[in-house]
Amino acid sequence: VVLDIPLLVENPREGLHGVLVVDLDVELAIKRLVEQRNMKIDDARARVAKQATREQRLAIADHVIDNSGDRDQLVKKVDVAWSWIISLK
Repeated sequence: VVLDIPLLVENPREGLHGVLVVDLDVELAIKRLVEQRNMKIDDARARVAKQATREQRLAIADHVIDNSGDRDQLVKKVDVAWSWIISLK
């Protein structure tokens, strides 16, 4: 079973076999929110500011996907992450 828990830092769970975190530089995340979701920059910054910090997410990660590249790069990294996931017992 794969659980998608967006607020895992804020609401920790016991007994997980592994934690996968998708990581992205804060400024690039804000840029993508503005460009891809048509958010105003102040709204995008406010949304990111309310979330757990990048450092907090990385601190709980057992595996990290770097999402700073393009979609083709992301697909390759997801394939690697999936191999990691299915190796967990």
